[in-house]
Amino acid sequence: MARFANRWLASVLLMLTLLTALTGCNPKNMGNSPLESNGLNSTSAPKTVSVIPGWDIFPQLTTGSVKYQQPGNSGLFKITYSLTGAEPNQTYVVGFDIFNLPEPGVAAFGVARYTRGNYTREGVNATVDVFGITASPFTTDGAGNGTVSVTLDVQTLPAGAYPLQFWWSRLGEYPIFYQTGQKYGIGFETITIP
Repeated sequence: MARFANRWLASVLLMLTLLTALTGCNPKNMGNSPLESNGLNSTSAPKTVSVIPGWDIFPQLTTGSVKYQQPGNSGLFKITYSLTGAEPNQTYVVGFDIFNLPEPGVAAFGVARYTRGNYTREGVNATVDVFGITASPFTTDGAGNGTVSVTLDVQTLPAGAYPLQFWWSRLGEYPIFYQTGQKYGIGFETITIP
């Protein structure tokens, strides 16, 4: 019996060694497996997208970016909003709109939905779910520079692809001052929930 157990254990160890060699998987740390690098089963590398003035107001801006990381299995959606040479000494609410989801849309995306509606901006009509991240105000300094990072828990969302654009709206106002994409409803970032 002991001989059989030793042969069985040796066979299992050989199979694990072959699995590791053939796939690059490390059984002690499956989170680093190349098999999980498709962005759906693991957290992918952060992506940075450019920001432009608009949708509603077109103020000064030297440069801006939004850096985000797909949630993957962690269920955490990490976003960093940055502006350089924007309007000085202003406080904004940052957020994002998710475009053209079927009814009834999505009620929360790490934060509660502010509203859902059909809007026309910059000549483009779209149905959007609007999400403002009011708990993390974005403030520019005297030179118009600012950065804020947020992490949203999206573990309870249904699996799927969510097309969105990020934005800045001055605190207490509705118009959008800065945004990602080419214009309203054109140039989405697609967030994938596994």
